[in-house]
Amino acid sequence: MNKNNLSAYLGFAINSGKIIFGYDNLFKLKKIPYIVLACSTLNNKMLQKIDKFCNYHEIKLLVLENLILGDIIKRSNCKLIGVCDKNLSNAIVNELNK
Repeated sequence: MNKNNLSAYLGFAINSGKIIFGYDNLFKLKKIPYIVLACSTLNNKMLQKIDKFCNYHEIKLLVLENLILGDIIKRSNCKLIGVCDKNLSNAIVNELNK
């Protein structure tokens, strides 16, 4: 996986407004994401709620084990994002599977 490619894809999503930042905004359902990226540093209760939410809405959840999401998108406190663009979501999943 290339961290620079992942950063670029997430940057495109941010610039196009096709992203949801944070745990609380995910549950507001103003936009339905295609994928949700979460840091492994989130506590277990939050991860369980997110997993349940994603399963219910058939959203792919990816927990980033060796990456700090806030560092990638340059927002230090961000530990969860949803990507609402199908093509960018597919590119991100492909990049993470390399």
